[in-house]
Amino acid sequence: MGARADETELRGRVADLRSALSVAGERIPAAVRTAVDDALTTADGRLDLGVEHTVVALVGGTGSGKSSLFNAISRMTFADVGVRRPTTSLMTACAWSERADALLDWVGVDRERRINRFSSLDGDQETQLSGLVLLDLPDHDSVATVHRETVDRVVPMADLIVWVVDPQKYADHALHAGYLQGMAGVEGSMLVVLNQLDTVPEGQRAEILADVQNLLTVDGLGEVEVLGASAVTGDGIAEIRARLATIVGQRSRAALRVATELSRAAEQLADVLPAEVARRSASGVPGTVDALADLVGLPERTTTAAHTLDDGTRAGADGALTAASVTQLREAWLERAGAYLGPAWRDSLVEGTPEDEEIARRATEAVRAVRLPAGPSRGVRGWRAATAVGAVLGVVALVAWLVLVLTDTAADDVQLLLLGLGVVGVVLGLVGVLAWRGARRAQSRARAEAFSGEVREGLARVVHDLLETPADAVLGAHAEARTLALAALSREAARHARSGD
Repeated sequence: MGARADETELRGRVADLRSALSVAGERIPAAVRTAVDDALTTADGRLDLGVEHTVVALVGGTGSGKSSLFNAISRMTFADVGVRRPTTSLMTACAWSERADALLDWVGVDRERRINRFSSLDGDQETQLSGLVLLDLPDHDSVATVHRETVDRVVPMADLIVWVVDPQKYADHALHAGYLQGMAGVEGSMLVVLNQLDTVPEGQRAEILADVQNLLTVDGLGEVEVLGASAVTGDGIAEIRARLATIVGQRSRAALRVATELSRAAEQLADVLPAEVARRSASGVPGTVDALADLVGLPERTTTAAHTLDDGTRAGADGALTAASVTQLREAWLERAGAYLGPAWRDSLVEGTPEDEEIARRATEAVRAVRLPAGPSRGVRGWRAATAVGAVLGVVALVAWLVLVLTDTAADDVQLLLLGLGVVGVVLGLVGVLAWRGARRAQSRARAEAFSGEVREGLARVVHDLLETPADAVLGAHAEARTLALAALSREAARHARSGD
């Protein structure tokens, strides 16, 4: 992957992480948000300058010999070397490039503290380090606050940090606790040089180098390479130059450093956005509707509604929920929807959910809005009419038959006909009564089901509007922020897969 493609890929990762921060807002812990934002600011600044240069910063304490090492590596006598401590008060830069001025402006190197290595007489012999920008930083343990501030500002900007230590102070607590122990995860952008090796008896050099390596392992930096050198005798300088030549000749170290910092930032962000958090609250909706239905007394009101046949009374209009009656329901919803959310996310969920009073009011309105159709259904009315007609016809026929029997004024066949009609009419009346009662029961069941269904639909709308929608806004933002953070990581993983790194 070339520098241009690398830059495009890295800018995509920066965009993902910035979008994640934007979506999450203040719900990300302040320390993490600041760390991620700082990493993005640094990455933006570095990418704006291009990634064809590799910035290597020499960092060390007072008396470590950084400036002498700087001169030895550059093969120039340019950095300040003196006996008064702290010696290095200003940054010095040596660039193996003619286009590094914008980069050095960004880092903050004064114009008079820069040298272009290719402008010297032997510049054509330095092409193996082309693209290298070597910085000599102030002492990190300086008594001057401004010097430490410079180190703290520039270290995150460097593509490779070379920690320069000496045999007397390589175990210095200020170095290990103040810097090294906080850099686990970026071992690929670090190198340790034990300088002044000429002051150590030759038989003890391997042992002291191993001791430095062990201390780095304790710091969580066991993979960091340790080299020995002497700026005075020149021992190890060729090896350091060769190591730097290898680094600048590989994938842009600037791109690698930015990629490492972005991965670290993405991991920090993903760590505070747990995967266990639900993406939506829909799973809790049915149970919440059931609970709300119980609170409004839906079973009892359904029974009442079933028997409201003739007057069309507004079923359940008597009675209303109170705020206190829905408190437990609201808390149970928030507990379920907010499971695994961080404190700030949970606060956002609570703040976005309407209060108990609003939930109670809307639930009451949902029940009161349900009306039953007035009067009996057509089927009930039909069977009732048929029953009445059959009964009347039967009674009339029987009365007529009885009169004719008593007066003996009609033929026998007429009497039999009236008797038959009367019996049929009575039977039809009895059947009509049974059918009518059955139709009433069927209408009651249908009315109860309709009432229950309409009330539940109304309560479901209340749950959707007042609980599900605001919860999904928070859960959706959480899921989107996590997806973007993971996308920033997956871009780097995809790049590794393509390049075979």
